[in-house]
Amino acid sequence: MKICGVRSPAIAEVAVDAGADMIGIILAPSRRKVSLEVGRAIFDSVPDTVMKVAIFQDSSVSDVIDGMESTGADLAQLSGNETVQFADSLKLPFMRTYRFLGSKLVPPIEDRCEDQIIHVDAPGDGGGHGSDWDYSLVSSLPGHVRVLLGGGLNIHNVADVVESVRPWGVDVSSGVENYGAKDEDMIRRFISVARLA
Repeated sequence: MKICGVRSPAIAEVAVDAGADMIGIILAPSRRKVSLEVGRAIFDSVPDTVMKVAIFQDSSVSDVIDGMESTGADLAQLSGNETVQFADSLKLPFMRTYRFLGSKLVPPIEDRCEDQIIHVDAPGDGGGHGSDWDYSLVSSLPGHVRVLLGGGLNIHNVADVVESVRPWGVDVSSGVENYGAKDEDMIRRFISVARLA
C-alpha cells in the first residue's frame, strides 16, 4: 500500500496511521515535487517499518544518489527511460516503472525481476494524472512478478481492481487528492477499501 506524492510530514503521518506500507516523495519534475530538505523531514517522520520511496525521472546517477542520501530514502523508483545499466550503476535498491504500450509492457521485464517489485503505471509519460486504464493487462504478466499497480486508482475503483487483477500492491497519488492536495479522509478510505478487497 503506497501513498505517493506526499508533500508534508503531517500527511505522511496520516498515511502511516491509516496503514500505508510505503510513502513516496517526488524528486522528479512535477507539481508534487519536494525539495531535498522537505523530503528529509517527511521521511524523518516515518517509522523504519514503512518503506521510504523517492521517485526520479531521467535524472543523472549523481542526482539519484544525492537524492537518496539527502532524504534518507530506502528505495529509488525510476519512472523515466532509465536503462538496466543505469539502474545497476546506482548500486542502490531500486524499483523500475513499466507501462503498457498496447498489450506489451515497456520496457520488457528482465528475468531477474523475479526477486524485485515492479511498478506498473498508466500508459503515457510520468505519473499522477489520475487516468484509469485497462488494468486487466497486468494479468498477462508472469505470476512470480510482484506488481505494485498504479495509475488512476481511487476510492471508487480500487476494490474492483484488486479483486480482479490481484496485484502485489497498489499505489495512489491523485486518487486521494481534493483540488490538488492530499485529503486525509480519502487516504484513510482508500487504504481501508483496498485492504478489505
